[in-house]
Amino acid sequence: MAVNVFTYTSGLVLLALLVVSVTCRPTLEDTHQGVGISSPEKANVAQARSDSVQPKVPDRPVFILGDVEIPLHRNAIRNKSMHWKDGIVPFVVDNDYPDTARATILAGLHEIEADVESQGTKCIQFIPRTTEQNYLRIKRGTGCHSPIGFDPGEDGAVVSTLGPGCEIKGIVMHEILHVLGFYHEQNRPDRDLYVDINETNVAVIRDFYIRNETIIDTMGTPYDFESIMHYGAYDAGKVHRYPVITPKPKYGKTLRLGQRLGLSDIDVMKIQMLYHCPIDTSHIQRGLGDRLIDYCDFAFGMCNFSLGNATTGSGPTWVVQNESTPDGPVGGISNGLDPFLFASKEWDELSSLTTEDVSPQGIRNSTTTDSAATTIAPSAISKTPVTVTIYSPLLTSGDDGRACIQFALFQYGPSSYLDVFVSGPLLQRQRLRTFGDVSRMEFWVRYEIKLDMGTKAEFQLEFVAYLLEGTVSLDDYYVVKGNCIYAD
Repeated sequence: MAVNVFTYTSGLVLLALLVVSVTCRPTLEDTHQGVGISSPEKANVAQARSDSVQPKVPDRPVFILGDVEIPLHRNAIRNKSMHWKDGIVPFVVDNDYPDTARATILAGLHEIEADVESQGTKCIQFIPRTTEQNYLRIKRGTGCHSPIGFDPGEDGAVVSTLGPGCEIKGIVMHEILHVLGFYHEQNRPDRDLYVDINETNVAVIRDFYIRNETIIDTMGTPYDFESIMHYGAYDAGKVHRYPVITPKPKYGKTLRLGQRLGLSDIDVMKIQMLYHCPIDTSHIQRGLGDRLIDYCDFAFGMCNFSLGNATTGSGPTWVVQNESTPDGPVGGISNGLDPFLFASKEWDELSSLTTEDVSPQGIRNSTTTDSAATTIAPSAISKTPVTVTIYSPLLTSGDDGRACIQFALFQYGPSSYLDVFVSGPLLQRQRLRTFGDVSRMEFWVRYEIKLDMGTKAEFQLEFVAYLLEGTVSLDDYYVVKGNCIYAD
């Protein structure tokens, strides 16, 4: 939407055109398991899995690991015949992609090529196909899925499918690494030394099978929690409120499991080693640099946020939560164990409950015996709505006035919602977006709000949670100049 804002300050009339757009970034499970398969595709995958219970060589690839197509008679990464000769990948992109999606796909290929460049020499080259018999075809089908390595069909094409919703640069890069010969990180042989798998919440257990050393070669690299090939904490779960993968406690609660921002240093090293290039990560620029305006993952408190209606004692407020809640998230979005920002007017009354008291069915009454356990309904506690507010510091956009607000939101219960407002010295306070019943999902969802203020401007963000029967939680908050970091 576009909003005309008229503000009077110090006798100056400012006319600013504030353009706001809101995007819901799908969770990895929504479009791609580890960023992949849509519901219709899952039905086909389930059938393929059912058909392949008895070992046999199928006519077509069988889906085994979420978004990975694996012929049962191939070994992938250790099989040198499945590496692209000299790292050269002729490719075509189907013509039915919109121009913006095509540009994103090409940007993903270019970033891989640039990141794995070694001592000024290209290690992987994506070249437009001319007459090559074997090539990569990027197809606009359903979902996101790719074979492992060089595995052409009868027509000579290795087909990577990137359907609607998959045309995000990080997802493109994830899929292309499958094509270059890489499994998911959590399928490597030493996985269980580093992460725990909650098998009771795994939708399809085969997605988490460990591949042994005859199939996967780790090439002596450390386990890479932040690999672009690692699943997120909540991917591929039956109940999305509960994490599927969490780091071993000794690795702490602050690391991130998986990401779709770009190749990690270890991702780069693996590609260079697999394709016999000298290891070189010196040219790779990490972080957001001067693009980052504000950030908080709540691992060490509320960062630069301030409470708008701060209270003392036991009143409702925003709090940094370091453990499972009975009426909200079990953990943060980064790894399923990490802290997050939590707002609940009922939390003080229920804070004595332990993690064991939390279940998908509700909140156990810990004062009863197992045989007489009951569930506390939120409505039994209070019917009075309350609001709790936090403010960002005063922020400054880029020179062009564009900024992107990104955060993860968890709404729980029958009646709770969140408003996001913006204001500033030359900006009248206005609501950017209400996250209410329509957007309510009782699991973590990433959102983007894009601002265009026309020119460099100062602004402040305000997050207001309205709580009747339910809770609101925030995590992984960024404000960046220009484009959103997941959309670049």
